[in-house]
Amino acid sequence: MKYSLRILLLFSLVLVTFSSLGQHRFVMIETTSGNDSVCQGKPIGVIVKLVSGYDNYKSFVCTDSQGVRREVENELVKVNTADSGVQKLRFTLELITGERLDTIVLLNILPKPTVAIQLKGKEIRVKSQKNTVVTSYRWIYNGSIVDEFISQSYKNPKAGTYSVIFKDDRGCNGSSNLVKIE
Repeated sequence: MKYSLRILLLFSLVLVTFSSLGQHRFVMIETTSGNDSVCQGKPIGVIVKLVSGYDNYKSFVCTDSQGVRREVENELVKVNTADSGVQKLRFTLELITGERLDTIVLLNILPKPTVAIQLKGKEIRVKSQKNTVVTSYRWIYNGSIVDEFISQSYKNPKAGTYSVIFKDDRGCNGSSNLVKIE
């Protein structure tokens, strides 16, 4: 039992040492949204401040998950949020001495929420799709927001076009398809 515990502890130590290889804390990093998640298509920036003592460097670049490499300028990097999923950003600081320091930041790009409007009898109703949990609705009738209708369904709709804008439980906004009532 003692022998197994020693091997487990040694393996854990090696794993921790290996997983932190190449990671340096030469920067302070935060996002313009204040957290590591953002809704797909919504702009977000990463604020990157060098820790004192790393002012003299040759280059400071950020490489994203798609391999796009850009120079870090004015302590800000704009992140592409067109695709949902995890966006991996590698920050590389090349010092005048030739030493390279790397650190990785992961951002979670939340997928766009989706809903569809369905007409059933004398009611149009919002149907959530792809695990979207809608928390608020705003109906649009003929291009104008209808303030008094903020629920999942709209009864006895008049002739015209309807759509809905909404917010989901993660704070992401979306809009529905258009439905024409004759």
